[in-house]
Amino acid sequence: MLEVESDADRLDLVHPDGVTLHWVKRNGAGPDARRLRGALAELLRQDPRVGGEWPSGVVDVFAHGERESIKTLRGLFREHGVPRERLSISAYWAQGRTEDAFQAEKKTPVGSID
Repeated sequence: MLEVESDADRLDLVHPDGVTLHWVKRNGAGPDARRLRGALAELLRQDPRVGGEWPSGVVDVFAHGERESIKTLRGLFREHGVPRERLSISAYWAQGRTEDAFQAEKKTPVGSID
């Protein structure tokens, strides 16, 4: 799942067979950490392979992106019992922060992901 401003920002990404890319568009709505969480919940509701429920069996998560969005998604993964060793989560930036401010905040509670 990738978040972009609009369809014009989508990239033609090469990915393995069996992987489906889902694009979440902001369409001028501005940043909102709940957007990806809502989009993931909606995807699960619509996906016939999982019957609208969290997938059964082993779930591996690779979630990297904007800090508040990743924190919000982390909560969803924990709610569904994804064990910590199955999670790869990391913030690469924070909305409204310079790189220096972001790096400094990573050492404080607000900057903590896990």
